[in-house]
Amino acid sequence: MEKDKKKKIEKSLAKASERYANQIELRAAIQLIPHVGGAIDTLLCGKGAKIQRERVFHFLEELKKRLQKVEEVIGLGDEEDLFDLMLDVFDAVIRTKSKEKRRRFAALVTNQVVEKRPWEEADMAVWLLGGLSDVHVEILKQAKQAPQCGRPFENLKVLILTQQANGVKGGTGPLSLVASLPQHSEAALRMACAELVSKGLLLDEGVGHLDTEAMEYFVETNLSEWLLKWLEER
Repeated sequence: MEKDKKKKIEKSLAKASERYANQIELRAAIQLIPHVGGAIDTLLCGKGAKIQRERVFHFLEELKKRLQKVEEVIGLGDEEDLFDLMLDVFDAVIRTKSKEKRRRFAALVTNQVVEKRPWEEADMAVWLLGGLSDVHVEILKQAKQAPQCGRPFENLKVLILTQQANGVKGGTGPLSLVASLPQHSEAALRMACAELVSKGLLLDEGVGHLDTEAMEYFVETNLSEWLLKWLEER
């Protein structure tokens, strides 16, 4: 019975991969574009197609390694749900050059196969992850492990963009992103934090606290905690 379930998964993956790769109608439409259609088609079917295939194959290899370690699979239900999820994942995978991000997608799919969470939640997790870069996820992980701080944050786990913790009254101070992620510039971190706030994945905790500034202090949200659970490695 367990073997039949795994064959069902492999069949859905193969079906989704085949449909995604077979885009004859799309190629024909591209070639009809005046002046540049031929060049775009050459890119998509030449080096561009090769790059996309390599990214998909890398993702599939990462997924295979994870699923081979799974001893038990809960019934997947409708095979079409997995099929649709995989199409969305493939679409995101070919757009990222980050191997780490492709590994995150593999972890996400593995968690869904193992735990069989609601499919609409899996779709939302894929959509969210598709819009995040490596630096976004690194910041979310820092927010999760940030220390509990004293006044005025009253035991919240707080990140600070820079190292100047103005307004913090003694006790443990916030975790500095500039110090924790020195490979990224302050400008890049500031922009990434602003984007995470706009997506509801970080909360700007500086607003409303005495003597603290906006867009300097951040805490994780329930949504960021939810997303990180999707990305946990088994």
